Amino acid sequence: MLSPVFFPTPASIPPPGAGLTLKTPPNLPVHLHPLNPLDFLLRAAQIYPDKVALVHADVEYPVSYTFAVWAQRIQNLAYALIQAGINPGDRVAVIAPNSSVNSL
Repeated sequence: MLSPVFFPTPASIPPPGAGLTLKTPPNLPVHLHPLNPLDFLLRAAQIYPDKVALVHADVEYPVSYTFAVWAQRIQNLAYALIQAGINPGDRVAVIAPNSSVNSL
């Protein structure tokens, strides 16, 4: 069972064209994959948008996300941090239990 539809807050919705994109150098040989964890997620969201990527079933109301929904939630979080004034290189702390629900 997939999670209910995700509705981001208006402040976390990036404007058109401000989305996260894969940045691979031109003429990159096919056998090289210089991807970081975010690139892996974005690539999976492009290739397998409707496949389940994350399941947290050990709670009263189980939650699951497809690769597309998970990538969108991460993009919304990234944009919300930018809107809050967080810049590349800034440190952000997250204090949360070790759980798949906190994977964002």
